[in-house]
Amino acid sequence: MKSNKKIAIVISSFCGYLKEELEKNPGMFITPLQIFIDDQQWFEGFYDEKEKYEFVEKFRNSNNFKTSLAPTSMVEEQMSKLSKDYDDVIYLPIHSSLSSSHDSILNLSKKYKNIHVFDNKLVGESFLIVAKEIKKRYEEESNSIEDIFKFLIWFNDRIIGYIVPMELKTFIKSGRLKGVKKAIMNSFNLSTIIEVDQTLNSVGVSRTKKISANKIMNKINEFIKKFNMKPDDFNFSTIYVFDKTIKDIFENALLESFKKTVDWTMEASIVTMLHTGYGACYIGINPKLELAPKFNKNEKY
Repeated sequence: MKSNKKIAIVISSFCGYLKEELEKNPGMFITPLQIFIDDQQWFEGFYDEKEKYEFVEKFRNSNNFKTSLAPTSMVEEQMSKLSKDYDDVIYLPIHSSLSSSHDSILNLSKKYKNIHVFDNKLVGESFLIVAKEIKKRYEEESNSIEDIFKFLIWFNDRIIGYIVPMELKTFIKSGRLKGVKKAIMNSFNLSTIIEVDQTLNSVGVSRTKKISANKIMNKINEFIKKFNMKPDDFNFSTIYVFDKTIKDIFENALLESFKKTVDWTMEASIVTMLHTGYGACYIGINPKLELAPKFNKNEKY
């Protein structure tokens, strides 16, 4: 039964969509991370395509770069407005293991009864896919927020991804792989595999990017089997950091291992580049929406 209630979904600019692209979808909004390259600063996603590629070149010629949260006042202003304009609001920030923006947004949300924050492993296109499903379940199927979170947990649990960097210096500088820096340094001439799950972990090294890709396919297959599911139950995606070399290697390995092609591919955000380095690529899976259970308030997840 269709509801008269409306929900807003706020997605981290880490997703790779520009603000103007994402907000063409009714009820969807973006909250930015900040980018610093040399002495200049921008909000991720709050620029046009031409500027985006200018930032890529600035980064490639710089050793002074970092990312930061959006100003608290900017997030507070957005929350205040959305909490008044919508019955409920869900924030989908970048995962808490990658950025403290999740904790910042969560703390600010406690002022509002109708604002909810979900820690997630979403990347790229999956942010938009999940946001659209939330709207459908809430507005068209009258799901409660509790029902929505059951769906989000089910979906999120079945996401896994892997990154192979082109070079390692940016990953080391970012500090996102705490506790394994030494292992990365020792494998400097090898291809490093980084698993993107609840945390970022270095899970192997190989002599070549192709061998890394084949190892990743085996890891994805093992992950799928844990849920008694099949490769055809999942969508496969790649996100490349402005160079398609590793993306092509991943997609060839996918075809050889699973006889599948990727369901979507997209360029990374600038923030991603500042964390992983130019030329890195991600390959990952998420479950197909048609397999997601229909939860109701009387069921337990």
